[in-house]
Amino acid sequence: MLLVAALTFTGVKAAENVIWEDTYVDGIEISSTTIATFEAGDVLRVYITVPESGGNFKICFKGEPDWSETAIPSIDNQWPWVNAGETYKDFTLTQDDLTAMTGKNIYIYQGENSVITKITLITNDSEPEPVEGEQIVWEGNQPISWNTEVAPGIQFETTEGTFDGLKKNDIIKFYTTTTYEEPQYVVTYKKGDGWEWTDLETTVADGIISYTVTDEITATEISERGLILRGQAYTLTKITVTKENPTTINDHRVSQAVADKKTYNLQGMEVKGVSLKGIYVRNGKKCVIK
Repeated sequence: MLLVAALTFTGVKAAENVIWEDTYVDGIEISSTTIATFEAGDVLRVYITVPESGGNFKICFKGEPDWSETAIPSIDNQWPWVNAGETYKDFTLTQDDLTAMTGKNIYIYQGENSVITKITLITNDSEPEPVEGEQIVWEGNQPISWNTEVAPGIQFETTEGTFDGLKKNDIIKFYTTTTYEEPQYVVTYKKGDGWEWTDLETTVADGIISYTVTDEITATEISERGLILRGQAYTLTKITVTKENPTTINDHRVSQAVADKKTYNLQGMEVKGVSLKGIYVRNGKKCVIK
């Protein structure tokens, strides 16, 4: 008898979710509905007991139209070996795996010299420490790939309004996941009157692509025209913007002076008919009266 696995996520993903735990009979089936909840980077863990000589089990996927047993792309052996002393076997699922298995079921069969006791899915539930002022402007699960055979999406374009109000020195971060050794990250925007596609100078650390807005012109272009992410072998999960916090009261006085084109002293008070020596802010610029 095949046992159909059911998997439900509620709230924040737990680190390890039990997919199947029972007495093994003829085989274990993980349904296509359950597989549809998997994400690239999740780990499928098979708990197994083997003798001192070791043992193996079979893992494959199949479904309509011909129900042929097919190897999961990232698992080169349908009969993985388990050494004595090992209590489980892990398989990190790639986007290639998930794409290939769309609409199919995973089947796992224990060998004559092994006993499967439990199957779980391990997800990444760790979130980076929030940065003060960091605002989420987009969340999702968008694969990025030059090759449509590897992932369903070639690129990702932000929608209108994603970066409204962007200013110089604001920091844009793109959170990504990948199960490939050499992902490629490219972020572009439409520059100048000719709307020429131009790559942004970004940095990448721990899967996070970061870009600090260099000037107000670029900020305006990104605000009005958005960004497009290209590259290879990664999945975009979140975009954030961290606004620059004014560090001194001078910043506030300058912005206020720009707004109404009046003259202010360094205490932020409007001054009419300047006659005393000192430093003032007039029309958004500092001026010195000697």
